[in-house]
Amino acid sequence: MYFVNLENHSVSFQVLFFDDDGNDMSVPIVSQGVVRGLNITLQTAGSIEFETAGTAANLQQGWALLSQTTNDSVGGMAIFRQSVFGRPDQEAVVPIVNQYDSHFVLLFDNTSFTTAIALANPTTSSVSIPVNIRNQAGQIIDQRTINLGSYSHTAFSLPDTWGSTAGRRGAIEFLASGFGVGALGLRFSGSAFTSFHVLENFNWVTTPPQ
Repeated sequence: MYFVNLENHSVSFQVLFFDDDGNDMSVPIVSQGVVRGLNITLQTAGSIEFETAGTAANLQQGWALLSQTTNDSVGGMAIFRQSVFGRPDQEAVVPIVNQYDSHFVLLFDNTSFTTAIALANPTTSSVSIPVNIRNQAGQIIDQRTINLGSYSHTAFSLPDTWGSTAGRRGAIEFLASGFGVGALGLRFSGSAFTSFHVLENFNWVTTPPQ
């Protein structure tokens, strides 16, 4: 993870780690040891990076929350890295999600590729997210619901979890309530992978699934 101070004064913030169930998550950080979070102070234009020491033999899944008590601007990104012996490392850069959406769309392509999604609930309240799965003609072909508890997270391959998306292209509409959730799309093809943002500011009028 990389962070930079975008203000003309020093800023302080925390990076907190949570597991999929919303519990504190202990993460091995290079040169820091195993921590549940980091307290960071950056001077004007200062930047910092840190790296987890995770390996394929000890994988954990979770998410990180940048927490601050001010409205100071902090920029950043996260990098996923896949290291396989005998092959160049493969990386995907993920910009930090700095807003939370309640009505958004994820494009998917599960033909020659595999689309995945990650969702995180940054609040102390549980959230229920009705989902409409649409084909390329805009027709609803399936409806689902995702439930996320306080500070919880989920990430999954669409065709593995929602079989109606297998071998198809289309768009998935999420209708979260309240504050909304953080969301990110992932696209895989063989050893290559990349990330992409969900889309918002559209004018569909939709009734949530019952």
